[in-house]
Amino acid sequence: MTVSSTHPVTPAVALMLIEDHAVTRDGLRMMLEAVGFNVVGEAGDAAAASIRFTECNPDITLLDIRLGSGPDGIHVAAALRRIDPTCKIIMFASDALEADLHRARKAGACGFLVKTQPRETIIQAILDAHHTGVCNPYDRDTAAPLEPLSEREIQVLDELRRGLTSAEIGRVLDLSEHTIKTHLKNIFTKLHAADRTEAVAAGFQLGYLRVT
Repeated sequence: MTVSSTHPVTPAVALMLIEDHAVTRDGLRMMLEAVGFNVVGEAGDAAAASIRFTECNPDITLLDIRLGSGPDGIHVAAALRRIDPTCKIIMFASDALEADLHRARKAGACGFLVKTQPRETIIQAILDAHHTGVCNPYDRDTAAPLEPLSEREIQVLDELRRGLTSAEIGRVLDLSEHTIKTHLKNIFTKLHAADRTEAVAAGFQLGYLRVT
């Protein structure tokens, strides 16, 4: 099914929007409802997401991969799939980092959208997910390259995979715990990882770490 910018979607598809920025969420809702989608639920954080999801039982859930200071979209996706293992989730973000695409695919998302993509692309992706369970393709060609890790950050990441605390890594590398925490913050930002586990996983994926 191909969407036209001037013809409404029929039949209506029930959508849920999970986005922490209210203005962005309002804009998405208005745009999607204007072409015939039925936005049946909204949430701005992880806590509200599961509750509203259970209440509204959407056909498709649009889920921001980054949700402010609380659990991110990957954790929310896991929670929603525990509620309904067959649910269809489309992850989206303001950019398409390679690590985000990998995490979204691993979380079982139908696909990945960038918020700045044309309206027709977003609409078509939702329709594809609804009818086939897949948004084709994941936008790998538009993925922004990750900022490379420094040699010191790679050393910290290598110690991190061994399960060491910040203080223990500091002793191994002869650095202060504060310096290690600064390196970890930079590593998480560069790899777009929410925690240590995701950072290590991304490190293996991107070739910084190797199985020994």
